Amino acid sequence: MKAPKLHYLGVLCLFLFFSATSFLQAQATAILSSTAGSGQQLTICAGDTFELFLIGGSASSTFEFYSQQATGTGVLLQSRSSTRNFIPQNPTSGTTFYALQYEDSTSTTPTTTNSLTLTVEPVPSSPQLTSSIAGSYYCSDQPITFLASGGTHYAFYLNDILFQTSSTLATFLPSQLNGHTVVTAEVFNASGCSTQVSLTIEELVLTPGNIRGDQVLFASPASSGTNLNGRSAAKWCRR
Repeated sequence: MKAPKLHYLGVLCLFLFFSATSFLQAQATAILSSTAGSGQQLTICAGDTFELFLIGGSASSTFEFYSQQATGTGVLLQSRSSTRNFIPQNPTSGTTFYALQYEDSTSTTPTTTNSLTLTVEPVPSSPQLTSSIAGSYYCSDQPITFLASGGTHYAFYLNDILFQTSSTLATFLPSQLNGHTVVTAEVFNASGCSTQVSLTIEELVLTPGNIRGDQVLFASPASSGTNLNGRSAAKWCRR
C-alpha cells in the first residue's frame, strides 16, 4: 500500500520541479519597453524619435530587435548582441516592434518578448503667424499683436522664452520687444502634437528724416540703401 503513495509523491515533485523551472524561465524573459509610452501601445508625433529598451533577462542574454507591419513578416533592425536598446529610424504608424532573446551567445533557440505597436500622430499641417504691422519694422511706441492659426491651442515665445499660452492672440509692448526680436508661435493640434512658426521684427531707431507735424520719417536699416523720401522704402513713426 506504500508504493502508490511514493508514486504520487514522485509525480508531485516532478510537477513542482517543472512548474518552478517554467516560472524561472518566464521571469528570465526580458520585457520590451519604450520611451514613447507604457503598455503595448506607443504614440509619438511625426518627426519625433523614441527608444526601445529591454528590462530583465539574464546577464548573459543576447538579443535581436525586429519590426513588423500588420501584413508583413518580421524585419531585423539590430543584429544579435548584448545591446538592450535600439532607436528606430523613420518609424511609421502601425509598426509592431519585438525582440528575440537568446539565453547566451551560443544559444540557438530564442524566446520572443512582448510586442509594442506604434501610432504616429501628425503635426499641424498649415501653421501661420501674422502681425499687426506692415512688414518687419515697428515704431518705438507701437504695440504689436500677433495672430497664430492652424491649430487648437498655442504658445507664444519671445526670443525662445515662453510669453503666454492658450490664446490665439499675443500683444507685445515695445518695452517687451527690446528692439530686435524673434516671435515664435508653437501651434498644437488636438493630439497634442506641435510645430513652430516664427517672425523676426526690428524697431526703427535710425536718424529722423523728413518731419511732418508730430510724425518723423525713419529709414529702414542703413544696409538696405533706402531713400528717406520714398514712402515705399520707409515708415512714419510718431516722435
